[in-house]
Amino acid sequence: MQHVENLPPELCCKPEPFVVLSGLDIENNSVHRSIWRAFTANRSRDRDPFKFRCRPINHMFPKPKLKPAGAYDWFLPKGILKTGWMRKHLEEIPAMVAVFFDLDWDDRNWDERSVECAQRVDTVRSKLAGRDIKLVVILIQKRAPLPLGEDLNAMERAQTLCTKCDLPGKNLFVLSHTNLLYGCITRLESEFRDMAANYYHQRAKRVKTHKDGLNKASHQLLFVRYEFKIAFFGELKQDQTLALKHYQQAYTHLLEQRMIDIHLLEVKTVAAFINYKICRLAFQTNASEAISQFRRHIEFFSGLVGMPQLAFEHEAWMSRQFEILGDLFQEAIQLSLTALMTQHPGLYYQEAARHAIARRQLCQTLCTAAANVPETVPEPEPNVASGPSVSESPDLTISEEATDTYSIPSTSTSPQTDRSKSKRMTVTDAMDFVRAQSPLRFARRVSGSASVSPNVRSMSTVLPPYPDGVSISATEKVDGLEFYGQRPWRQGVQSIEPPNMAKELEGIRLIQKAELGVVHSELIIPLLEQTHLQYKRYKAERMKLYPFDEYRREKWWHICTDILQHILKCSYMTGLIETFLSTALELIGPETLIAVSDKQSLQLAVFQLLQGMPPDPIFFMPELTQIPEETTALWTKHLRQLLSDQPELAIVSIPPATDQTTVVNEPRVEIDVCRLAVCVECKVAFARTQNTLDQPIQLAVFFRSHAPFAFNVRRVQVDFVHFAKSDGVRWDKCKQWQSSESWNMPFQLERTDVAKVLLFSLDAHNLGQRLKVDAVRVELGRPLTDTDQSDQMKEVYLSLVWQLSNSAEDSLESNPGVEPSAKSPARKGTPASKSCTPPSIFGLWNVAKLPSAPERHYQHEPVTVICPKTGVPIEILAFPPTWDLLGSNMQTEIRERESKLEVNLVHTSPALTQEIYAVQCHVRNTESIEATHVTLSVSLTRQPTVHSSEDTSVGDSVHRELRPRGLKEPDQVSINDPTPLESHRRSGANIGTSTTQLSDLAPDEHTTCTLFLRCANAGPRSLRCQLNYRTSLLIPSVPHCLLTLSPSLDQDVACSVRLQATDDQSSSDSKTDRFESQCAKVAQTEISVSNPFRLTWQTLSILQAPISDLIVGEDFILQLHLTNTSPWDLEVLSTRFKLSDTVVFSDGNQDVQIKDLCVQAECRVTECQILTVSRLDQENGVVNLGQYEVSWRRKSTTENPDSALVLATSFDLFSCTVLELPVRVRADIPTIGTVLTPLPVRFVLENQTIYPQEVLIQLEPSPSFMFSGQHKLRLRVLPGSPQILRYLFLPLFTGYLVIPRLRITLTRVDGSGPGDEQTLKLHMEERMLRQIPTRVFVVPSETTSAPQAAPNLLGEQPVPVT
Repeated sequence: MQHVENLPPELCCKPEPFVVLSGLDIENNSVHRSIWRAFTANRSRDRDPFKFRCRPINHMFPKPKLKPAGAYDWFLPKGILKTGWMRKHLEEIPAMVAVFFDLDWDDRNWDERSVECAQRVDTVRSKLAGRDIKLVVILIQKRAPLPLGEDLNAMERAQTLCTKCDLPGKNLFVLSHTNLLYGCITRLESEFRDMAANYYHQRAKRVKTHKDGLNKASHQLLFVRYEFKIAFFGELKQDQTLALKHYQQAYTHLLEQRMIDIHLLEVKTVAAFINYKICRLAFQTNASEAISQFRRHIEFFSGLVGMPQLAFEHEAWMSRQFEILGDLFQEAIQLSLTALMTQHPGLYYQEAARHAIARRQLCQTLCTAAANVPETVPEPEPNVASGPSVSESPDLTISEEATDTYSIPSTSTSPQTDRSKSKRMTVTDAMDFVRAQSPLRFARRVSGSASVSPNVRSMSTVLPPYPDGVSISATEKVDGLEFYGQRPWRQGVQSIEPPNMAKELEGIRLIQKAELGVVHSELIIPLLEQTHLQYKRYKAERMKLYPFDEYRREKWWHICTDILQHILKCSYMTGLIETFLSTALELIGPETLIAVSDKQSLQLAVFQLLQGMPPDPIFFMPELTQIPEETTALWTKHLRQLLSDQPELAIVSIPPATDQTTVVNEPRVEIDVCRLAVCVECKVAFARTQNTLDQPIQLAVFFRSHAPFAFNVRRVQVDFVHFAKSDGVRWDKCKQWQSSESWNMPFQLERTDVAKVLLFSLDAHNLGQRLKVDAVRVELGRPLTDTDQSDQMKEVYLSLVWQLSNSAEDSLESNPGVEPSAKSPARKGTPASKSCTPPSIFGLWNVAKLPSAPERHYQHEPVTVICPKTGVPIEILAFPPTWDLLGSNMQTEIRERESKLEVNLVHTSPALTQEIYAVQCHVRNTESIEATHVTLSVSLTRQPTVHSSEDTSVGDSVHRELRPRGLKEPDQVSINDPTPLESHRRSGANIGTSTTQLSDLAPDEHTTCTLFLRCANAGPRSLRCQLNYRTSLLIPSVPHCLLTLSPSLDQDVACSVRLQATDDQSSSDSKTDRFESQCAKVAQTEISVSNPFRLTWQTLSILQAPISDLIVGEDFILQLHLTNTSPWDLEVLSTRFKLSDTVVFSDGNQDVQIKDLCVQAECRVTECQILTVSRLDQENGVVNLGQYEVSWRRKSTTENPDSALVLATSFDLFSCTVLELPVRVRADIPTIGTVLTPLPVRFVLENQTIYPQEVLIQLEPSPSFMFSGQHKLRLRVLPGSPQILRYLFLPLFTGYLVIPRLRITLTRVDGSGPGDEQTLKLHMEERMLRQIPTRVFVVPSETTSAPQAAPNLLGEQPVPVT
């Protein structure tokens, strides 16, 4: 069955033309090695497919078989497809041979070397005698060849070499080992492709010639073989269409064969090969054609079982066919084929799994009798049919129990069990039953799909070893077969009857025995997994893999109960103590669907086992009338090992606790019940999620039993994990250690109680910073009686373990008795209320459950119980009245105790930048004990703030607001001494934190210290003061308590709480009554830091008109307004300008205008300076004016003694646009004129460039003046030669009159367009004339008796002067 289960590798691979490269010494010659790598390494998809092999010159190729004319007249074929034919053409017979030889055209020894090359060619030709394989010669040369026709010597020698080698000129190539090696290789491969295609084309024509000489009467098998060969040559030729056509013809000829049972395996094997080829090629072009072909394939062969004794072979063949198509479908999907919900590989994998299951069932029925067959097979007989036929041989007749009465087994595999089944069916009915369950129903319709390479998974038949003296067995001679699919004991036999019936029968029985060694589950499970994966991928799930935990988690209690009952019976029959106990506890639990009486019987069986006796099966297996001896022996052995001092059974014992009363070396069975729904439930909850060192940490462990009878709880142990975290370290990286607490007083766990509660009180001072419950261990035993106390027999204790830290998340749904911690992440697909229980704000209550109104009233009422030993009242939080309302908080944080110091920070806000600001810190000790080692730490941090955006770009605005210059100095703080702030200010050191030691504080004692801080920039600050100190506290001592919660009859009480026992041993072991506690008190205040001043500035022309840009060499006025923005009066001592290099004072020095001036709150002072831009250094035409520095201090020094310090605040002045005008215009115009008296006016034009400037001058008239001079003038202003224009203006009226306006236009102005040029002209004219006065004040003359005023702006008509 090798080729039934595994396709040959030569069939699965993609056929590629086989080319032999001869004459390359790749081991010793580096040039040859690089050529070989160029052919074989890194072959991308754009290169032609080839299979290259390097062979020596004297390599022996297979010799051809000579077939004389008329050879097919009397020829009878022995089989369909030979096993070695495909491998021979893929690995042994090349399409062409390339002989490499190192020879240059200008070689000195040309004659000798050419003769040596010809000898090599003759040697290779002799090895290829009888085959029309192409032979080429490739000369390896060191230099690149010259262009065609230029090297005449090369052409002549090439012809000579072709003559010596007896080769045509087209079969001689030159390979230059230069940088262009890759290009030469690709051109050679193009030539190889054509030669190989021609070779395989000729081979296919030769096969067609042989096929034409066949007749269908006796050569039907050869028709199939030759069509397969032609198709295979087409694949080698890379003609997929031709190959598909001939594969289909071969398949058609195969279906025309006579289907005989003893030869059916060969036909189905070859049919599987051809079907694989057809489907694989069809998937590349048309997937529906591949699916249709597979449908015809299955419909034809599904009913051809073959020999009924080997019916499992047919199911194996069917399973493999579906699996192969699923693999091909998946491979096509990876190559961009789109699958559908109704057509995907999962359908075929499921069908393959169904046939694999049928194979296993047939094997269990047919192969049982072959288990004791001798493992010898005689040698194969010659090809002569002899002996009786199969139908006449009584030895080959299968019994009625083996075939005709075949039934599908359910769970048991023994023949006795199979015979007891009443429902039976034949082999054919069994296969029909399997096919009826198929989701595809290939008899009516087909849903298509494709797959991964069939080489991914393979099914191997396990064959038995054979004794010495026998050469080979019937199933191991697969590799020695001449034809695919034939039996090893009758190779080459095509007769209807087997030649030797004894050999036939022995071979069949050996195949059956080999089938018994096959692990069918290893074949079925991967197919089902693949089916489930494909269904899930295409969102068409029809099946799901369900482990038992999944049934338990999803609450399939009917299925769980049945499975648990089977496990219980199996564990009893095999004597597995731990499995028996865990299963019994689950069956006794509340979720199983068995009667209460059965649970009582099962618990009595558990009590028997805890007494050290085997359980009586009458309690749980009443159908077992007699206990097998093997079961009794197993129980006796395992119980003896368990009760011995050194048990050999793999039972884990509880690690000994820290207390003295633990009994060691007792028989104990430990069961991890995190994933089990046992009859005992456990919940763990800390009373508070956060605790301090001065109060005990209370941990409540709740137990509830669903068992019919009470359990005796002998011991309870809780394991903890402690975490000690340092600053900057994550919790998972911090220091960890473990400890445990135990309760050693036995008590009864009864079903009638709401819960039993163990309330552990832990000392918080040695538990770390975080405490987490790791596990809970409970030792259970049977209830003790008076007779048991007198007996000295050993008992077995049952230890239930809840691993809460590892399995809290996974056990949530599977175990209703344990809930995860509040910090565990939510499980995917489960409700958040179950997967992540938030920490309860009411202690032991679960806030995930919504309590009723009375229950919410109970939450705020703590419970007080009286300790019977000490009489001290113990106050605990309120217990929930029902089990569902119990919380599950399995971790708590331990913090330092809350400090009782009072800290007050007194100051007057706001603080100003750069000043030393004082804050008074008042500390009072309100503790009842002394505070020692008091340390004060102060830190100053800047709070984030949102600033309004400030436009720092150059714009048209002429009135701007400036903020003080931001300094890079850090904030500084000091305690009780401001001197470090002044010294560190000059050095720029960072002292943002400060620490000092204070004196010890007795109860009700107070102290005061002063905090000094200095902030360089404005903004909110946070001043944080932390006081660390030590106190000596009493260790809280509260005993462990055992409480019983029972239903209450009083409506005002949630539940009845009864104190059953206390254990104060832990508190009595304390060596000290006090411990030192490190306390911390933090006080924080917000301080607003603001700038002392706000500065606004404005640029004006000399005429005091606002301007937005400056002109080189032209004076302008810088006007500054300094506003006091603080609520305090500030004294401005001086102001100073720090101008940039290109800006100077007009008269050379700064005019001192503000000095020793007191500026009140929200008041402002103004300062003006006349400046000039001397030059323009920057290319962008922007000049920064510099800085403005204000020296100031607070006026009053009584409130703040450090205000006398002189501080300086700097402002960065904005940048301005600076222009360089080509022509500068100055005007000499009298400021005052007399009516009707001429005013001499002079305009001076100066060229500021090195080029002549063409100027158009025009003087616009004014109604208030008459003027003499040129009205319009065009002139040229040369560099260094100013032009002077003189006019006489005659005022006609009195008043502040508008003089005639001068217009200047530069004719040589560059612009990108007419509009741009006009805009630029107007812009230049405005800048050139803005310093020229536009009005003159005209007074009346002394001789004028009644002077008249000029027309006003409201349109009044002027009065002429008489």
